[in-house]
Amino acid sequence: VLGALNSTAFTLLIYVLTMYTLSSTGLRSLLLTLADFLCGGVVPLPFFPPTLRRICELTPFAATSNVPYRVYSGDIAGTNAAFAVGLQIFWLLVLVLGGHTLMKNALKRVVIQGG
Repeated sequence: VLGALNSTAFTLLIYVLTMYTLSSTGLRSLLLTLADFLCGGVVPLPFFPPTLRRICELTPFAATSNVPYRVYSGDIAGTNAAFAVGLQIFWLLVLVLGGHTLMKNALKRVVIQGG
């Protein structure tokens, strides 16, 4: 559930950021490709070099799919699993609050035309 919520919060953050651009295509393509790679969707994170793996495991991208898969498979257990779930909760709060702040600022600049 936390992985799905993190993924949704990240996706909504992308769409809030597109309110600052003329086209959503470039930003969306760049961020979703980056997220797919850094969450372990292309190459699983355990196969990354140790330093890069540790960095990627601390990002919000790992909270979307890497952590749920590894906890479910038993690869992460005990206190490591509790730390990983806590990190998921942390990133969920950061993404939601960051998205809310960006949305509030973007809505101040909206101009509605028509009749």
